[in-house]
Amino acid sequence: MLICGYHGWHDWYQAANYGADPNSGEFPFAGIEPIGVPNVLDGTVIPFSYGDLAMLRRLLEENRGEVAAIMMEPARSEMPPPGYLQGVRSLADEFDVILIFDEVSSGWRLAVGGVQEAVGVTPDMTVVAKAMSNGYPMGAVVGSREVMSPAARMFISSSYWSDNLGLVASLTTIRELKRRDSETRFAEIGEALRTALNQAFAAAGLPGACLGLHVNPYVRIELADESQRRKVNTLFVQEMARRHIHMLPSIRTTLVHTPQDIEETAQAAYEAFQVIRAGLETGRLDDLLVVDPKREPFRRLVR
Repeated sequence: MLICGYHGWHDWYQAANYGADPNSGEFPFAGIEPIGVPNVLDGTVIPFSYGDLAMLRRLLEENRGEVAAIMMEPARSEMPPPGYLQGVRSLADEFDVILIFDEVSSGWRLAVGGVQEAVGVTPDMTVVAKAMSNGYPMGAVVGSREVMSPAARMFISSSYWSDNLGLVASLTTIRELKRRDSETRFAEIGEALRTALNQAFAAAGLPGACLGLHVNPYVRIELADESQRRKVNTLFVQEMARRHIHMLPSIRTTLVHTPQDIEETAQAAYEAFQVIRAGLETGRLDDLLVVDPKREPFRRLVR
């Protein structure tokens, strides 16, 4: 299988990290070591870089006839490059490979039909999870009749096999997303937050911007020394928390965010940006931190 993104913690996925670079020792997915994963899975899962159709074609050609599926997160904090997902779809068809979109993180926000609806690319199979049920335990695998029909002959079970709560929560969530015109509201809330945070950057005199999709914007502070990134991001989280705003540089907007929430977030960010600016200008980042710098627990291959 060729994969791009985060697809859980099962053995088949972690096996990708048997492909560590022999010289640097760096794993394709930072923060994961294939400890306890059967060695026989080595070479069965190969990661590819998001946005690189040439790389995907090369991997398909090198492993012609042996690739069962392409599994990928279609988008995260940025929209895919124009034509990229269409290109992936074409390659999957050309090499007779099943295309699977992992929309566990991306589904329901940009559109009720997921990223695939927003860009007009339909995969053979889609995986979604508790975003469809507003946090209640729930998941679903959907796809074309041809691809899904073998499931009728498989043994499939679940801890919540007969739990109706997740089903009710999912139906209610989908109904409410449609009733509240969620796509429009997410855009309005996300753009308002992005504008407010960019104004906070300007007012604090700190180079940077709030970028990304309106449903998953992120704060990016411009740094002359990139090695300071972890400290700066940690200081941002720390100073926002001190002002009762608990958030990472990457943000998920919700339909309950109000103009007052956005105003309070921007004010806290303005003050946090001032602290960060002072720390960078004086070289006192270490003195300002009261917690350990944030580690990089996991790095995805999709933005």
